[in-house]
Amino acid sequence: VELGDAAQQLQIATAAYLMDNAGFHSMDERFNEEDGDVMPEDAVIVTHISNVLQRAEWPEALQEQVDELVVVLGDYAAVLEAGDAAAAAPLAAEAHTQQHDLSHAIEAAMEDASMEEMDMDHDMDHDMGHDMAMLLDPEGDMFPVAVTQMAMDAAGFHGMDERFNEDGGDVMPHDARLIQRVADLVTATAWPEDLQAQADEFAMILTDFTAALANGDTATVAPLAAEAHTQQHDLSAAITAWLGFDSDH
Repeated sequence: VELGDAAQQLQIATAAYLMDNAGFHSMDERFNEEDGDVMPEDAVIVTHISNVLQRAEWPEALQEQVDELVVVLGDYAAVLEAGDAAAAAPLAAEAHTQQHDLSHAIEAAMEDASMEEMDMDHDMDHDMGHDMAMLLDPEGDMFPVAVTQMAMDAAGFHGMDERFNEDGGDVMPHDARLIQRVADLVTATAWPEDLQAQADEFAMILTDFTAALANGDTATVAPLAAEAHTQQHDLSAAITAWLGFDSDH
């Protein structure tokens, strides 16, 4: 498998990392071994992995395998959205198998990538810098925005909103760190002009939310959890529209 320039290789490596850490193994176990239930974030995670895979630029030798997984993920997300654990079970197994196989194919492709395509000199540094600039330019590449969307939608804002505003739950030790990481990612992303103001507003709320979580102040956390959840949902919908995907969640 011949990979392209540094920007393409970074896209593929990032897509593989997100796919491999999305929890396909544990979801397969939950539905096929533990008779577990569908969780609120399941459909969101599966949908965004599908979106990331579709937005990455794949070499021809991997494209068919990616397309097959995208089809399975579309069916999988639909039954998860419907909360149908019975229908999710066989799709969980199939998605897990295909994710595993694609991951190994990507790993082999990355290992086989010719070092001759990336000369170890000043020209390589210049070219890679240009490739990275193009990768981070949302007008030239939508991939980084899709990655940020997946990360923020998988962070658990819905569950935290419910925990603080419906269940009377407590602040967990990892909450502040998690929200801070999302805030850092939102701040670092090169947003298109149409999304910048909304992203800035979301980042400001996340900063306040992180501070309240770090202080363990449940009373202050509750309204911020609700606001962060609302803004996350709205920004995600706006991103989906900008990326050109239809959204049902």
